[in-house]
Amino acid sequence: MNTDIVGKSDPFALLFVRLKTERIKRSSTKKNTLHPVWNEGFIIEVDDRDAQYLTIRMMDEETIDNAECIGESKFPLKELKPHEPKELWMDLVYNPKTSAPQKSRGKVHLLVIYKPYEEDEKEERGCDEKSFKSSEEDHKQS
Repeated sequence: MNTDIVGKSDPFALLFVRLKTERIKRSSTKKNTLHPVWNEGFIIEVDDRDAQYLTIRMMDEETIDNAECIGESKFPLKELKPHEPKELWMDLVYNPKTSAPQKSRGKVHLLVIYKPYEEDEKEERGCDEKSFKSSEEDHKQS
């Protein structure tokens, strides 16, 4: 991990599938460590498992309003099977968008479980076919 002048970082993690402020999950900050352990859980909404990636971005908290990126990693959600826990060791790289080889800036260990919405949960979210058709008809009438 990247280190401050005194040799330690104040890392925290950002986790997201879509880079929308209301969908980004943030871990707590672990002070003065190069080997943080969080044991925190997050629920992240997935719209399209076959096309989306889970992104974890490790940050070093400098001040309350300022943080430096340590590294980032992405995992294709299509590799997850519903309800089966998957243990991941992910290499953090500075720029995950480049195809050029990069030196690892650390590793992160995650346990991920993909839980698809059940039918009753889809209805609560307004994603059932009936409500979609109803809202589609309302839209046509306006």
